[in-house]
Amino acid sequence: MKSNRIFYSLAIAIILALLVIAIPATPAMAAITVTPNSGPPGTTITISSGADFTAGHSYTITFAFGTTYAQLVGTGIIATSGSILSTTFTIPNVPAGAYTIKVTATGGTPPTETTLSTTFTVTPKITLGQTSGFVGDEATVSGSGFTASSSVTIYFVNDEVGTADTDANGSFTSAVFTVPESYSGSHSVKVQDSVGKYATANFTTKQSITINPTTGSSGDEVTIEGTGFRARKSLTIT
Repeated sequence: MKSNRIFYSLAIAIILALLVIAIPATPAMAAITVTPNSGPPGTTITISSGADFTAGHSYTITFAFGTTYAQLVGTGIIATSGSILSTTFTIPNVPAGAYTIKVTATGGTPPTETTLSTTFTVTPKITLGQTSGFVGDEATVSGSGFTASSSVTIYFVNDEVGTADTDANGSFTSAVFTVPESYSGSHSVKVQDSVGKYATANFTTKQSITINPTTGSSGDEVTIEGTGFRARKSLTIT
């Protein structure tokens, strides 16, 4: 019985050893890192990698691979550490969406190719032509990173105050809106496209008054009108 137990133990040990030999370890995959990984056009990103490429191979970095917006943003030689050189790149004027950043390394005899990729998500952004003004003023807003060839709606807080159309790159320029009745202080301007993508910026309404007439004699009646004051609040005129 004792010899049988020894035999069984030995057999199990041999089987386990064969399994370890037969099942190869899964190699670590090279990692492409993009920092940050989302933002509007104009964002500067840094592209780097793990140390899993072959030193001495040449490489290329392509943004928006597989789209009409594709462009080469970096080239180089894999370092002795096995990584690409840290590369900075400014996101171009492209529509909203996720874009592939592809790194392709080639070299050796016979030539081999290693291709790895990650994604960067383009988000909308708006810029106001002026960030403060009075009720009734005309203001402008420009935007990028929206859906291509889409209509956009401009809101001042919850009031719809204008519309515009984006171009093939998801941008529009100097859309005009009129500052609606609002109290003095900061208010949100929101632009939203036809699929719900949006961006916001702040506009500060300032108080203003008009006096009529501006000259007169003691005892004359004077009319004062104002905008930018809070609703249903008492005012003191001095």
